[in-house]
Amino acid sequence: FADRADDIAAMRAGADKHPNQPSFLFALGKALDDCGDTTGAMAAWDQANRRSRVARPFDRRLLDLMQGLEARFASLPAPLASPTPSQPRAVFIVGAPRTGTSLVEQILSAHPDVHGLGESLISRVATWPLRHLSPPDLANFESLGPGAWMQVGQIYTALAKVRSGEHAVVTDKAAALDLFTGALARALPDARFIWVSREPEAAAMSAYRAYFGITHPWSTRLEDAFAYLAAHDRLMQHWARLLGDRMLKVSYESLAQAPRAEIARLLDFAGLSQDPACFEFYANPRAVQTASLGQVRRPMSTKPVEAWRRYEAKLTAAKSQARS
Repeated sequence: FADRADDIAAMRAGADKHPNQPSFLFALGKALDDCGDTTGAMAAWDQANRRSRVARPFDRRLLDLMQGLEARFASLPAPLASPTPSQPRAVFIVGAPRTGTSLVEQILSAHPDVHGLGESLISRVATWPLRHLSPPDLANFESLGPGAWMQVGQIYTALAKVRSGEHAVVTDKAAALDLFTGALARALPDARFIWVSREPEAAAMSAYRAYFGITHPWSTRLEDAFAYLAAHDRLMQHWARLLGDRMLKVSYESLAQAPRAEIARLLDFAGLSQDPACFEFYANPRAVQTASLGQVRRPMSTKPVEAWRRYEAKLTAAKSQARS
């Protein structure tokens, strides 16, 4: 953002005129941050998130649900029989919002053999027998016999095939995949999972300054953001132990600092050739419908890796309070 006083004034006027639309304040915070006014930027984001919390308060029962999944999926049964390889084969990209999942999908979907599904609802349609993973839903897991799990996999593959055409691989970064990783791994034995992680301070700050509408209510308070990210990390560590070599962990920081090596590792894990288009992912013309739509159109940069440090004092205090 260029430092133009008239634009700053227009954003402030919009925020005053439309108090129920915090988007003006999120934009103002971004503009002030670009201009180096970190105090003003944080004040704008604080006000924006206070307004957002009125419409979407965070339900902390989500943290209990995540813990309950670890107990329910204490192990992952082996397939009863060797399944026919699914076509297309799914590569699920799992991570908390603002950790780099859109970037990883942009990289992989640049490959000619891959179709990027983005944040589609295919996985939720296929896993509908599991409903919303509430305690009663979790209690009914054991009643789902082998036929039901096979049907989940068949439905997912059929829906993916409709969208992907002749592509051999689909990438899927649907929302809440962290909650359904165990179920999808059980229903699709040949699927692979990429866990994208990021430093919690960076992820919390990036989410706090993003306007998600009515989604991700944990992002509207830094203390809640750290609590959610810690629970997410514990759950992902559980899935990683369970899935073994079916899951690859990649960090946003490593991807930004050593892109060629990390992209090569991603392609190898997904069973894809080292196609040059993946190393120039920013030229990939596919539609991106997340808050990262601008970032994935540019070459990799290390600038976002340390950007959170401008707000380190407030982040450290919020992280400490989340632990208490």
